[in-house]
Amino acid sequence: MPVGFDDVLRQLSDLARDPLVVFARGRRAGESTAAEPWLVVHANAALNQLIGAGHGELVGLPPRFITDALTGQPLPDVLVEALAAREPQRLSVGYRLADGALGAALLTLVPYGEAGDAPQFWAGSLLPAAADAADRYRLAAEGANDGLWDWNLETGHIHYAPRWLAMVGCEEGTVGDSPEEWLGRVHPEDVDGLRLAIDALVEGTSSELEHEQRLRLSDGSYRWMLTRGVAERDALGRVV
Repeated sequence: MPVGFDDVLRQLSDLARDPLVVFARGRRAGESTAAEPWLVVHANAALNQLIGAGHGELVGLPPRFITDALTGQPLPDVLVEALAAREPQRLSVGYRLADGALGAALLTLVPYGEAGDAPQFWAGSLLPAAADAADRYRLAAEGANDGLWDWNLETGHIHYAPRWLAMVGCEEGTVGDSPEEWLGRVHPEDVDGLRLAIDALVEGTSSELEHEQRLRLSDGSYRWMLTRGVAERDALGRVV
């Protein structure tokens, strides 16, 4: 049975010790090439092990495991801009593990295609940063002084960063990962407005979430909080 280029690429990358990933344009009917998102078409065993993903789990999805180095938000602008370029790129990014934990990494991207044309696909290696760089990443996130959160609508779980927990007066390990841990603390007079703002973001009638509400602290008192958020969508436009 003949072995194609894709087969060779996969076999070689799976032998590599470094975490490797290959991106290609999504293929959705009725869209121009420019509008098609970049999706993972291959992730080798080392990358799956680093992220904590199962074999083939990342394939066919946007690379949401690559995050902004400071905020932890998926698919940072620096990655989107790099994928639109024609030259090799080297980016300082974050990455998210399956359990929601964040790490710092260096992403090296190499485009493939005819010289001068837009890349047909990208191959990249995602190398975890050295311990001191990871510490700088952690300190930068903490220094932002924001209570970061990440809501996975596919699983229904929310990851609450330590600063978020501290702002409501809770210790790590005392708060679950359900949305109710957050929404259940919102003042009864404010919760409907917050839910409407979240719905608008999910339904696409708003490009971002921004809402002020009172949040109940662990001592029973309320504090005004400003919540901001953005949505990440899959290849079909659904919020994930």
